[in-house]
Amino acid sequence: MLHVGVTGGLASGKSTVAAILSELGASLVDADLIAREVVDVGAPGLAAVAEAFGPEVLRPDGSLDRAALAQQVFDDDAALRLLNGIVHPLVREQTRAQVGRLPEDAVVVHDVPLIVENDMGAQFHLVVVVGASVAVRTERAMARGLSESSVIARIAAQADDPARRLAADVWLDNEGSASDLRAVVELLWRARIVPFAENLSSGQWAEPGEMIAAPDPREWREQADRLAARIERATDGAVSVRQVPPVEQPTLDVIELRADPATPDLPPDALQAAGFVKVRELQFAHADPGRPAVLTLDDDAA
Repeated sequence: MLHVGVTGGLASGKSTVAAILSELGASLVDADLIAREVVDVGAPGLAAVAEAFGPEVLRPDGSLDRAALAQQVFDDDAALRLLNGIVHPLVREQTRAQVGRLPEDAVVVHDVPLIVENDMGAQFHLVVVVGASVAVRTERAMARGLSESSVIARIAAQADDPARRLAADVWLDNEGSASDLRAVVELLWRARIVPFAENLSSGQWAEPGEMIAAPDPREWREQADRLAARIERATDGAVSVRQVPPVEQPTLDVIELRADPATPDLPPDALQAAGFVKVRELQFAHADPGRPAVLTLDDDAA
């Protein structure tokens, strides 16, 4: 099962991208929708929110008054942490249940607004960030009925583009037409997501291609950091990545990682959650055709 996280700022178009991927064959998990369901009328989450923030966050019909709740948590970090402490575990539980009902070979697209803000990138095999300029996003959001001051405040409260780029395995610029965006998403699906899923399912690693131009070493470092975080999360810290790419790799654009494992005898599927398949003893390779990488384990570490 391949997990793709799709994120982006207010009015960036992330949900549009997630919807297109769903049309192409992915199974969609909408974090916003789940977050609403867990505080719906009769849900345990609603009772917990009302207990924490008072009856004034409820409407006369017993449903959640989102505007009233937003007033309490906006610009109040402690209140926001309290709310997140109630809602996020329920969202995780519901997400696990929804994913658990899917076939093992599914491509699961998670539409999650706060992947960057909550440092969730390592939970996914691939993070797709949808971006657009502040001016474009402001115009779109105001066309939906939000005031300019509200839009500015919301954008300021979210991660900025440099932070999102650090988290992005794929960055999709969405300042053109709807047809432009669809064409790019269809290419991403066909050329990267589907082969990644098939490689992971069959235990096949991605073959590196010839370099047209020397990759930027700074990108290697960022990409390696993301892969390392996924590896360490997949193994609950049993594999500690300690080496990232050298400054120069003259022939192939392949990230080479080394790690100190608690045990070098890892099963073939040990790193599937990180997108890696076993090549041979002490060596795993990335299944993502868009980011070839090799992980070699130190046999002296056990």
